[in-house]
Amino acid sequence: MRNLFLLLFAICIKSTFAVSALDLFTFEDSFDCNDKFPHHSYCTAVNVKPWKEEEKTLVRNYLSMLKSEKLDHFYNTIKEKGIHKFHRIEYGARWYNDHANRKVLFSRSSDNALLWVNPVTKMIGFSDRFFDNEQRSDPYSPLPKKALNVFHELVHNFDIAQDHISNNPQVQKAIGWIWNGKDFVIEGLDHAKAKNDFDELIKLSKDGYRQLSYNLMREKGIELGLPSLYSTFNTHECFAEILTHYIFDPHAKNYLSEQVQSVLDDVVLNYSKGQ
Repeated sequence: MRNLFLLLFAICIKSTFAVSALDLFTFEDSFDCNDKFPHHSYCTAVNVKPWKEEEKTLVRNYLSMLKSEKLDHFYNTIKEKGIHKFHRIEYGARWYNDHANRKVLFSRSSDNALLWVNPVTKMIGFSDRFFDNEQRSDPYSPLPKKALNVFHELVHNFDIAQDHISNNPQVQKAIGWIWNGKDFVIEGLDHAKAKNDFDELIKLSKDGYRQLSYNLMREKGIELGLPSLYSTFNTHECFAEILTHYIFDPHAKNYLSEQVQSVLDDVVLNYSKGQ
């Protein structure tokens, strides 16, 4: 009886103090730029604007989906060390050094990202495109694609807060990333072919076949033992894709190696299967 009481007490304590994605973030309607850092050019580039209530509701709905027993350490790390503010923006931005005036300046990015984490200015920005794009399903995960997009960016947030745990030697070894003297590549993978396949599927998406393009991105990635073709781009995007689908794709155990799954639990998530 005493052991049963202690077990129930432990469960209650854990559920009481467990952190969820909904607990971590605020919706900000403005961003402070100045003549030093971040320079006024940043606000001009991204064009921060107020949130609409329906947009907040939509994002909260996606956050409410991002639950797993494996995410306590993940969310606690973001709570303690991560970026906590969501901003509504129109565009992304790139930075460059103005050596003559000793400033970091920003210009508008041509990338059409749905949302992004900027570690330089510590912003998580949701672009117009996030809300304008039609909803898509994922062929393997029960979560809608936009919910997976949000978690992907939260992984970047977590990665930054952990001093880029995606660069951890155990993580990179498990996935297969090596330095070939010129670039980081996944050992045994034809990166040129993966990039060509990705470009072809982007063209298919631009022709209006967005859901089909996305499905094929996933399928061609899975053939390589990865969640998607996007996973082949670089170590950081690979890490975000792998962790996202490891948590929210019930089929991930069929295409991610046991070594990758073990490293994600033990090194990244600090998750004990016996807890």
